[in-house]
Amino acid sequence: MASRLRPSSFLRRHTRKGAKREGEVAPAPPSPASPLDEARRSAADLASFFRSLGSPDRWAAGASAALLLALALPWRWSPDEDDVIGLVAAWPAGVLAATVIALVYVRARRADSAMSRRLQTGQVVAAFLAMALAAGFVLWASRPLTGSYLGLACATAALVASLPARIRRER
Repeated sequence: MASRLRPSSFLRRHTRKGAKREGEVAPAPPSPASPLDEARRSAADLASFFRSLGSPDRWAAGASAALLLALALPWRWSPDEDDVIGLVAAWPAGVLAATVIALVYVRARRADSAMSRRLQTGQVVAAFLAMALAAGFVLWASRPLTGSYLGLACATAALVASLPARIRRER
């Protein structure tokens, strides 16, 4: 008994009508982008995003990024452990700095004003907690090093930069 069903489009495409003719050469697939081209494209996207931010958001994101970089420096000295880098000693401040950057990014990509207010409040709270942790670390460490002072300065700058936009939105 013969089937009345028609062959699926996949079968038609790959058997009868899609069959190659003799001597026909398939087009060459597009060459994949090199890692260097991908890196350039990503850097250009990041630069255009950063230029699109307002001045307070630029300062907040830049100061938070600087805090993340400051975590690579030694933050305290102790006779038992010698130098301790900030990533080991003050990792919660790094998590909060990354949170500030993420909130700036999400808020810049979203236009919803109600959500933007919540994200702005979250940004101020995260920046405040990062500053409080960095200040607490400077006070707690018996011998704080340059990295801890730099981290405190960056966290304070992120908080100060986060406040003007919040104050402006409340008016």
